[in-house]
Amino acid sequence: MQNLIQHYLKPFFYLLILPNFFLFSVAIYLGIGRSPVNLDYLFASLFVYSRVPIIGYIVFLVFFLLDILALLVQVFTFAKLDHLVYLSSFLPNAPAAYQMATLASMLWLVLFMVNAVKLKKHTSLTQALVLFNLALGAFGLYVYSADSDNTDKVWRVQHAPLVSSPTLHTLKHRSTLFYQYFYDDGEIFDKFIPPSATQVNNARFYQSGSEKLLLIINESWGVAKDEHINAQLIRPIIQLDHYVKNLHSGQINFLGATVAGELRELCQLSPNHFNLKDAANGFENCIPNKLKRQGYATTAFHAASGVMYDRIYWYAKAGFDNSRFFENLNWTRRCYSYPGGCDLELINKVIADVAQPGKRFTYWLTLNSHAIYDERDIVIDQFDCAQFSVDVRSQTCRNLKLQAQFFYILAKKIAEEKLVGVKVLIVSDHAPVITNKTEMEQYFIENKVNWLSFEILTKLDSY
Repeated sequence: MQNLIQHYLKPFFYLLILPNFFLFSVAIYLGIGRSPVNLDYLFASLFVYSRVPIIGYIVFLVFFLLDILALLVQVFTFAKLDHLVYLSSFLPNAPAAYQMATLASMLWLVLFMVNAVKLKKHTSLTQALVLFNLALGAFGLYVYSADSDNTDKVWRVQHAPLVSSPTLHTLKHRSTLFYQYFYDDGEIFDKFIPPSATQVNNARFYQSGSEKLLLIINESWGVAKDEHINAQLIRPIIQLDHYVKNLHSGQINFLGATVAGELRELCQLSPNHFNLKDAANGFENCIPNKLKRQGYATTAFHAASGVMYDRIYWYAKAGFDNSRFFENLNWTRRCYSYPGGCDLELINKVIADVAQPGKRFTYWLTLNSHAIYDERDIVIDQFDCAQFSVDVRSQTCRNLKLQAQFFYILAKKIAEEKLVGVKVLIVSDHAPVITNKTEMEQYFIENKVNWLSFEILTKLDSY
């Protein structure tokens, strides 16, 4: 009996525990969904322990990459596969957590392959079949259970059973919509007109007749459940009573990716997919196009690459004369929360653009408050998390510090009279991406974003 248990225990360890332990641990750390047992690896083992092991190794590698992708798309919402090539080029300067995860994945893969080869000499196909059928039975109980919850979102695994197949989940929940999001040739925009801060402020902002307009979409500026936190973040602007007037603030409901938030504010459009590169129509009534017809010069700024989400293409269609991205600007340093430049440096270029003579519409999509809110991007600490009962080790704390830093630097530039006579509208793209759902529910109102509008006084106003 003991020999029989050992006979199955060793392959059980290598085929079930070892190949799932690492990625399941990563999922727990990030607070995202993944089943403890990935059925796909057991399927690959059927080939590993057959007469054609090379097929098993190849199939295993494919399943492993799909398993990693299933986690990545829950952290970096909406990412084209070719975007990963761009993102991976920044790996040497990425957050330590990403570097360690990549190294650990590679080492784990090598370890498993080596042990699989060794174990093959002492393991039969029968053993692999027994384990596979046991796992398949558990998977079947979940799938056909009357209590099974099928509320998983396309890019987020809400309820992970004991045993599952990320490959089947990808094919069922993601592949069709993934194609539709990025490669579909159907209708680009939905008939639904989303609520937007630019529409709420149209009379005060782009229809005001002002010669200087600055629209800022502030990455991941969420609506905190604690109103004192919301007030504290914009406090540097509020305190500029000798520099600003007509200050208004509010909130709108929104659920979507950053590019959808941009289209919401710039064009009052709701995209059906993000295949915007070849789009010929639909951008005619975007704000930049409207302002161009009124004689405004229009410029867009973003510290990430223009290839991400086809911005290098659709910004021009939306009406921007010039677009400034990571690759066509000079930088003295780079930032880390998301691969690209630093907003603390870019703000000077934004100000210089809107301050030029004549009618100017300047658009700035910020970057450095993107998940995972890297501490290295916090240069000026203006928010005391402990004072507001926010866990100092949390993603929320880092997000709030980055938001406080943004408003502090903007207020400082205003106080230096860098933006005299400019009308400013600041709005979030979406709620913060907090990978720990419990933490998100504790601190933020989901699917709600902030906006703030004001006018910077001219010298004549001060008299």
